[in-house]
Amino acid sequence: MKKILTIILLLACSTIYAQQSSFKPRFSNNVSFGFGVATSNTDVAFYDDSYDDDDDTYLMGLQFDYVGLMHISPKVGLGVGTGVRQLINFEDYFDNTTTLNNYFIPLYAQARFRFMDRKVSPYLNVSLGYNFNVGSNSEDFFDDGDSYNDVKYKLESGVMGNLSGGASIRFKRNMALQVGPYLEYQRTNESFVYDNVTSEYNNDLDLFQFGLKVGFSF
Repeated sequence: MKKILTIILLLACSTIYAQQSSFKPRFSNNVSFGFGVATSNTDVAFYDDSYDDDDDTYLMGLQFDYVGLMHISPKVGLGVGTGVRQLINFEDYFDNTTTLNNYFIPLYAQARFRFMDRKVSPYLNVSLGYNFNVGSNSEDFFDDGDSYNDVKYKLESGVMGNLSGGASIRFKRNMALQVGPYLEYQRTNESFVYDNVTSEYNNDLDLFQFGLKVGFSF
């Protein structure tokens, strides 16, 4: 019996070694789309809190990412990524609802772990980098010429970190679909600038974005 168990163990070890030794490092392209909600428990930056109904800041987040990965083993890939972020702030000030947008381009390093070398496997992505603000919009709160009619809302560039995971479904040798939740953190500063009264109000924010991401590797 001991001999049989020893033979089985040796065969299993030799199979694992053969799989590892036959693996050749390869490069993959990875694209993903995400949708989520970002929140912070810091009061919105406005000169009078009575004009804002909420104590928290809530934003809708849209994400597109491209990551180039070098797979150093069947289960581990390392690479760098970039993409586009849009954060949309729906706020109700002075009894008017307005849409305030901020656009970011992230640059980050990523490690990807695919825990099983099988058709379907759990995976985890860990990313760390920086979000660069590349644009924000101004909105009119009044159309009647009142003083606070042109307000610019901006979220500053800041450090970001992202965790995403879920199921990785391989349908060809080097092609896979990834689906799962994500959590993204960004350190930023939120400001309102009033063009016609030379005033500015701002807060430091820790933004946490939760959502769902769908990706494709090839």
